[in-house]
Amino acid sequence: MERQAWYRIVLIDDSRMVRLGIREQLIRTSEFRVVGEAMSGAEGMELVKQVKPDLVLLDSRLPDLLGEEVCRQMVAREPAPRVLLLSIQDDPVVVHKAIAAGAQGYLLKDADGEELIAVIERVARGEAALDPSMTLPVLDAYRRLSEQQEAEILTPREREIVQLLAAGHDNRTI
Repeated sequence: MERQAWYRIVLIDDSRMVRLGIREQLIRTSEFRVVGEAMSGAEGMELVKQVKPDLVLLDSRLPDLLGEEVCRQMVAREPAPRVLLLSIQDDPVVVHKAIAAGAQGYLLKDADGEELIAVIERVARGEAALDPSMTLPVLDAYRRLSEQQEAEILTPREREIVQLLAAGHDNRTI
């Protein structure tokens, strides 16, 4: 499949300064065109429906909706854009919610321009991207969740049996 000449991007962030800064970074590349901007979740969803971008750069907290909800609704439509959530929140739970909502990437807003462009390029190509500072906390949260879910899979009696087996008891004793 041939790579397209440039990607159509919509910026959704309630901060005019943030949108301006991102737009300035994108202008420096030939790969991206900003085809629309919105300041709220509702406005952004309507814009995305109209212009059908390839990629949406989405603030995680908007005045009317959380970014994860906006993301969930956008990726449920056809054609679904790729979504990169931008946030000031370095909370693994927020990252998990964004990924569960369908985001292909999560980047903290304090990223420098080169990192921003690199992550946008990856997500535009269909790859996943996670802010490097969030990788270890997200993996730790995932491990804890996995351990908790494994413990919940067994009934109390099954856990008791496993403990008795681990203590060396035979089937007849159990």
